[in-house]
Amino acid sequence: MQDTFSYRHISRWIREQLPQNREALIESLTWESNARRLDPLRGSHGVAINMHHQIIDLQTNIANLNLHLQAAHATNLQLQAHNQHLQAENAALIAAANQAAAQAQALANNQHIQDENAANQAAQ
Repeated sequence: MQDTFSYRHISRWIREQLPQNREALIESLTWESNARRLDPLRGSHGVAINMHHQIIDLQTNIANLNLHLQAAHATNLQLQAHNQHLQAENAALIAAANQAAAQAQALANNQHIQDENAANQAAQ
């Protein structure tokens, strides 16, 4: 921190602060000093610029994810509608198969009755 700010300035700033604010001041000066050490040209302003760019990138990512989410939701609704259509078709096919089976059973019963009648008539 002394490489960035002079000892005289640091001492004055600490003296001017209330005791309860001194720790926050030291943390702020340390952060500012580290920012200037990492980026001597832009310092904390560079950190703010980088964070602003990150925020813009994240907002863009969120917007893209929302678009994908909306598309997935629309696809899901289409699939649900198609599934309901297939279930209705399946129910109709099952009903038709049951009806055909009942008709086949009725024909078989009628044939059996006719065969018994023919046998009874032949036996007489």
